[in-house]
Amino acid sequence: MSIIDENGGPSAAESVHGAGSDRVPEPPRASADPGPGAWAEELIRAVSDLIAIQKDRLAQAARAWLLRIGVCVALAVGGSLWLGSAVLATVRGMRGGFAELFGGRPWAGDLAGGVLALALVVAAARIFVTRSTRAELERLRRKYEPPAENLDGRAPTTL
Repeated sequence: MSIIDENGGPSAAESVHGAGSDRVPEPPRASADPGPGAWAEELIRAVSDLIAIQKDRLAQAARAWLLRIGVCVALAVGGSLWLGSAVLATVRGMRGGFAELFGGRPWAGDLAGGVLALALVVAAARIFVTRSTRAELERLRRKYEPPAENLDGRAPTTL
């Protein structure tokens, strides 16, 4: 069976494979002696492939890291907004309660609610600073002071 192109001659497939040939030509075989530079070419090709793989891995790791950072930032912003709105709602409720407590005067409720809110922020900051200072001092004490059983000169006992 012959395939003829629009010019009346054999098609490109027939001219490559031969007219009526169903066989695919075999790829050229490597010679038994590749030559002195063949190993260097193969080494260069392998190194370039390895560099490409490492570059792709680094790019993927960077994308994953940036995605994690973005998600963490989004969660921090969302959490901060949520916490801020909760605090605001609480302080507004306290202001209303204080206003009723002070005879329906809204300015007195606003003043008392603001003072209480500031007092809560100051108390939370003081607690945080005190705890972090104690933890740091304890860490430094453990780092620089010898254990209590070594103060008398005896070796520590082990179980």
